[in-house]
Amino acid sequence: MIESKTILIYTINKNIKMIKKPLNRICPTCKKIIEYKSREACRKGERTNSICKSCAVKFDYIKNPNKNIGENNGRFGKTLKEVMIDKYGRELADTKYDIWKSNLNTFKSGVDNPQYGKSGHINSGMSYKGWFMGMFFRSSFELVFIYDYYIKNKKLPITAESNDFKVSIIKDNKEYNYFPDFYCSIKNCVYEIKSKTFLNTESNIIKREFAKKYFNSKGIQYAVLTENDIEIFNRLGWQKIIDEFLYNLILENEVKLTEKSILKLKNRFTKGNKLKKLEILNTL
Repeated sequence: MIESKTILIYTINKNIKMIKKPLNRICPTCKKIIEYKSREACRKGERTNSICKSCAVKFDYIKNPNKNIGENNGRFGKTLKEVMIDKYGRELADTKYDIWKSNLNTFKSGVDNPQYGKSGHINSGMSYKGWFMGMFFRSSFELVFIYDYYIKNKKLPITAESNDFKVSIIKDNKEYNYFPDFYCSIKNCVYEIKSKTFLNTESNIIKREFAKKYFNSKGIQYAVLTENDIEIFNRLGWQKIIDEFLYNLILENEVKLTEKSILKLKNRFTKGNKLKKLEILNTL
């Protein structure tokens, strides 16, 4: 009878051990739950009052905003194939790259594309992509913001396109992720760079509502900047931003455009009969 009771107690204790939840504590900064695999690690975290990985990465970027910019980035000057080879080796990289490349054909095209038959955005021609002092920009608007920020603060802003700044948006019982454009440590503010033409579309209104509420709860400001908020736009206007501002930065070797964007700029100069600028551009 005693032996059966001992076995029963052992079985209960074993089951309790199996369903025991991971040890955890609260991050002192963002209040998220930090989970640990061992009691020793959890006790060490409590003793040192350590923060979570997300907060550590964010503070690291605030201290050293250029850590992954330009030549400091491990992917600087490398193609996707070269990155895969470094990480997986030639044989596995070839397989993964072929899979990635084949998936490019799955994107919708023609009548199956939601944009099919619709005219381009009014400022779509302004979407020149490239790098300013090693920092990537997706439009001439973003370039002007980065440039203006750099001139005023003598350093580059931080990209907000990472999980540290991800905003979850729930609409029609579906969840979407929204990533703002930049984070500025000086003002502790996240910025979205948006043309006033699209400022009041339904999707952008929803993004602003969720983002403002989310970042304010974290003690971070959130703001949307349009053409009216940056002096360079008010002084030059859209056309001169491309024909003069962007062009001069290229000549000064402060901006490097993607191949597609440099071709777009050359086509613009050709159609606009700006042959002298085209000639100079072709020599670079």
